Formats: sequence, C-alpha cells, structure tokens
Amino acid sequence: MLAVLLAVAGGCEAPTNPTTAPGEAEHRLAAEAGANSDREALMALYDATDGGNWTTNTNWGTDEDLGEWHGVRTDSDGRVSTLVLIDNGLSGSIPAALGGLGNLNWLVFRTNENLSGSIPSELGNLSALTWLEFSEASLSGSIPSELGNLSALNTLSIVSTSVTGGIPSELGNLSSLVSLDLRHNSGLSGSIPPELGNLSSLKILYITGNGMSGSIPPELGNLSALRWLYIINNGMTGSIPSELGNISGLEDLSLDQNQLSGGVPSSLGSLSALTRMHLNQNRLTGAIPNTFLNLRLDELTWWNNASLCVPATEAFRSWWTRMSSSARFDGALCSADRQALLGLHEALDG
Repeated sequence: MLAVLLAVAGGCEAPTNPTTAPGEAEHRLAAEAGANSDREALMALYDATDGGNWTTNTNWGTDEDLGEWHGVRTDSDGRVSTLVLIDNGLSGSIPAALGGLGNLNWLVFRTNENLSGSIPSELGNLSALTWLEFSEASLSGSIPSELGNLSALNTLSIVSTSVTGGIPSELGNLSSLVSLDLRHNSGLSGSIPPELGNLSSLKILYITGNGMSGSIPPELGNLSALRWLYIINNGMTGSIPSELGNISGLEDLSLDQNQLSGGVPSSLGSLSALTRMHLNQNRLTGAIPNTFLNLRLDELTWWNNASLCVPATEAFRSWWTRMSSSARFDGALCSADRQALLGLHEALDG
C-alpha cells in the first residue's frame, strides 16, 4: 500500500513554475465581472441622457475597452476609475446604476445645462470616490444625505444647479473633505448645519448665492485647516461668531451681502494669516476693533454698512500707511459728527 501511495504522490508533483499564482484566476474573473458591470452602468447613463446626441460620444456602446470611451479612464483591472463629461450635451437624468461603479475615483458632470432630475442617493455607495462635481446643470431635488458616506471624498462641488432643500448635516462626516463648493443654487435654503464644523481637513468653504438663512454657526471656528471662507449673498442674520478668530490659518474671509448685525468681533484681529476681509452690504455697527492693528491686510472692505467705521486715530492712520501700496480700504472713518448723525438717523427711523 505504501508503495502505491508513493507512486501516486510521485505522479502528482506540482509544477515547479506555475503559470497562475494562487488566487490570480479568481482575481481575473472578478475583474472581468466588475468591468462588465461597469459597462452596463455606463450604458445606463448613455441611454438615460440621450447619448446618441452627445457632443462627443466616441466609442460609447462599442466593444472597445472602456478606457477608450470618451471621458472614461480605467484602472489596471479594467474598472472605471474616472468619468468626466464636460460641456457634452447630456440631456436627461442621472441613473442610479452609476452607484455600482465600485472603483470610481472621479465623477464630474460640468456644463451640461439639460442634465435634470435629482442626484441619485446611490452615489453614496461609491466608497472610492475622491472628486464629485455637478455644475451648470438643471439638477433638482435635494442633496442626498447619503453623500455623507463618501469617506474618501476630498472635493464636493454642486454649483449653479436647481437643487432645493437644505445642506445635509451628514456632510459633516466627510473627514477627508478639502473643498466644499456650494455656489449659486438659489433653491438651497435653511440654516448652515453646525456639523460642518467637524470637517477637520477642510481648506475651502463656499456657501455663496444661495437662499440660506439663520446665523453663522460658531462651530465653523473649529475648522482648523480652513484657508478660505466665503458665505456671500444669502440671508444670514445675527452676529459674526467670535469663534472664527480661532481659525489661525484663515487667509480670506468674505461675508458680503447678508443681514449680519452687531459689531466686528475683536477676536478676528488674531487671524495673523488673513490678507482679505470683505464685510460689504450687511447691518454691522460700531468701530473696527483695535485688534486689527495686528493684521497686515491687502483688502478690507465694508461699504453699505451705515454704522460701521474705522477709528480716526493716529494708530489706525499709521496702520494704513504700513500697508502695501496695493492695499484697498473701502469704508468710513469714525468721527463725533458721524456718530451724532447716525444716532439721529436711528432715533428718527431713518
């Protein structure tokens, strides 16, 4: 019996140079299945957005590798990693099937004015996504809260669309987010979620030209990585949070065209990296704080704030002189006569 077993074993030796490593075949089959699934998802987009009439649709719907289709790039497994269609005449709605592109890193639909319907909640399944952009489109409906699941996302841009509703508080879960751009969506309303203060990697925040209201959350002062903060042309009320003075690296602060009231917080004078501050068209009052003497600004503007002024002191005159020749200051000097007139204006409901 032993001789038989030895003989059998000897006849079944493994090849010394295997052509397929363990698991390689399984990986190849999985990659092929994934690529086929991606092909189906792309064709769902093609069919839903009138692909036959796109500006450019090279190789779409053919047997060519997906990486040869216009606007598509693939990874080493043949899976779709990038889908970028800019100014390409897409017309119709975004299919939920795109949520199945499991290896997708970039999804950019820019300047497709006839792209309509809502943003599919299924896009929240794209765990590898790092860039998501919809701009200059007729998209409607609310921003899906499921986008808060995109843990790898570093850029989210929803610009010049017809989306409605509020900013989902779940976006505060996007710990990798570097840029949040929400500009010119006139149907976007409600308050700014305080949860956005959890975005520890955020460097750029644009909330501009929307229909937002309520106060600026003091939690935004927790955005330690922030460099640019633009909250412009909304209906924001209340005072400027003193907590914004905690953002030590802030370079540009623009709060124009709101209904902000009260004084300018003295804490903003601690923003040593600040080069530009715009406070135009609000209802701010009082004098620019003396702490601003610590700043070296290129631009400080506050026009159309009837009661806001800069102290007419020698210290502030010297401060202006120390600025670069390109520095621009638009606003009024405080004076006793000015304050008296403003008091009359307010007393008589001017």
